[in-house]
Amino acid sequence: MRSASGQLEPIDLALKDQGSSVTPTASQVAVQIPRHLGGGVRAPQSGVSLTPIDGKGEALHGAEGSVDGASVLYANTQTDTDTLAKPTTRGFELSAILRSQASPHELEYRLGLPLGASLVQHEQHSPVQVVKEGVTIGMVLPPTGMTPKGT
Repeated sequence: MRSASGQLEPIDLALKDQGSSVTPTASQVAVQIPRHLGGGVRAPQSGVSLTPIDGKGEALHGAEGSVDGASVLYANTQTDTDTLAKPTTRGFELSAILRSQASPHELEYRLGLPLGASLVQHEQHSPVQVVKEGVTIGMVLPPTGMTPKGT
């Protein structure tokens, strides 16, 4: 990462307290992770946000987020499901931890866009670009999943 003077500085994704949210200590992309998941995770400079929602379109809730190093764990956001938010070097990532067969089989998210932005996807299963005035200001990667070893 480059400082305002152009010097290289290290990236530090450890989270620091900002009151109602936490932010990475030193990151290329500003990210706000709320204490309560209903507020959605935001990249304030671009105006892009992502909020996990239920089947009725309501923001997920659960316990207050618990900070652990460079991530925030929200326990019990849905049946047998926890949500994990963390900054990355290029933005942020949301993960659902499905703990049993009773966990939801479909997950839904509300994507917040700044005024005048639109979504562009060039091929199925490719990243979706958030475009404003012809410039890509964000990207939503296709979902991935994995099963723990030994299951």
